[in-house]
Amino acid sequence: MEQFVVRGATLNGDKYIVNGDVTINYSESVNKFSVIFYDENKTTVLHTINNLEYGDAAVYPNIPTKQSDGAYSYTFAGWTDINGNIVNLNYITGNLEVYVSYTAEQIEYSFTTNAPDRVTVTLDGKVLTPQDKFYYGDLLVIDYTPSEGHYCKQMIVTGATQNRTSYIVTGDVNINYVEEIYKFTVTYYDANKTTVLHTINDLEYGS
Repeated sequence: MEQFVVRGATLNGDKYIVNGDVTINYSESVNKFSVIFYDENKTTVLHTINNLEYGDAAVYPNIPTKQSDGAYSYTFAGWTDINGNIVNLNYITGNLEVYVSYTAEQIEYSFTTNAPDRVTVTLDGKVLTPQDKFYYGDLLVIDYTPSEGHYCKQMIVTGATQNRTSYIVTGDVNINYVEEIYKFTVTYYDANKTTVLHTINDLEYGS
C-alpha cells in the first residue's frame, strides 16, 4: 500500500469520526524484487535482475555451462536455493538468491591403435578390445609382442600418462606402435681367420 488518505473524518483509534462528506483516496504500487544468480561456489555473482514485479519470471540470459574436467561432463540442471532445492523462477514473489546446479556424467573412453595384432591393453587383468570402455584415472597396462624377427622401435601413447609399468587414463587413448626387422652383418674370412674376404651388411632376419 502506497497511500491511504481520508478527508471529512478524523481518526480515533481504529475508527474515523465523521465531520463532513468523507473522501477516501487509496493508491498502491507493485512491490519490486531482485534475483541474484550465483555460481556453484555460492560466492561469484553471475548475473542480477532488478525491478521484477510480483508474479514476473526471472529469466537468466543464457544457459550456463561448465567445462569438463576430464572425468565428468556437466549439464545445466537448474537453479537452487542455498540448501540445494530447485527454485521456480517463473513466478517471483520476493527477493531471491539462487545458485547454479549441474548434473555430472562420467565420461567413457576407449583406445585405438595402428597395430591391434601387436598391442595388448589390459585393465584389472582383463584384456580390452577397442570397443571396451574405461574411465579417467583407470590404470592400463599396455604391452606389445613384436612380429617374428622384429623389435619395437617406438611406442607412442597419447591420452594417458605413464606411471612406471602402467598408464593413467586422461582421455581417449591412442597407441602408435612401430617395429623394425632385425638386420645383420655377415663377414667372410680367409682360412687364417684374419683376412676379410667379403662383408654383407643389412641382411634382414630370414634372408
